[in-house]
Amino acid sequence: MDKFSLFFAFYSLILGLAVTEVLHGFAQFVRAHALHKLGGQTVLLAAFTFLAITATWIDAFRALRSVELTVESLGAPILTSTIYYVAAVIVFPSRSVDLEHLDDYYLQHKKLVIGLLLAAELLVNFTFLPMMVQGYREGQPSFFYFYLPFHVVQKTAYVGAYLARSKRSNIVWLAVLIFLILFPYWDQGAIPQFLDRTYSAL
Repeated sequence: MDKFSLFFAFYSLILGLAVTEVLHGFAQFVRAHALHKLGGQTVLLAAFTFLAITATWIDAFRALRSVELTVESLGAPILTSTIYYVAAVIVFPSRSVDLEHLDDYYLQHKKLVIGLLLAAELLVNFTFLPMMVQGYREGQPSFFYFYLPFHVVQKTAYVGAYLARSKRSNIVWLAVLIFLILFPYWDQGAIPQFLDRTYSAL
């Protein structure tokens, strides 16, 4: 087994457990015949958590093939997956009594979940920092016209979701975060590829 396979097996295990926690939380409502009690806020938060974990797994598979098996190299990725797991555990209540007061549970735990997801996102950014620095130094159009403004907008959306108070604003900000987590993968990264092809020669 090569270094990447060894790392990715352990990394996937933690992220897989995190996804399992989200699915288990949803399954509670199916088992209790209580899907009608699922509020839009909780559904969107669970969906965003699921997508964030999945996107992180995809990015790691694509970009971390040269990872070294050292504490320095693996620290950020492993901490990222651990934070995702903790966030996933909190998304849905573990006690059946809280199923009856899901909106209250959401308001009590939303900031913690969003804060953890933001911390994980920042750690992902740190993991890919060498690529970002390379894009900056080489003047890649995709870095300046897509990735840089994208991450500014994304972090703003995280803050908006963290500070949101009303049910409507929570739903809006979570919907924005879901859109943003999917947007870079549209047509296999067609937008940054187009920018690099079109403006690199200018």
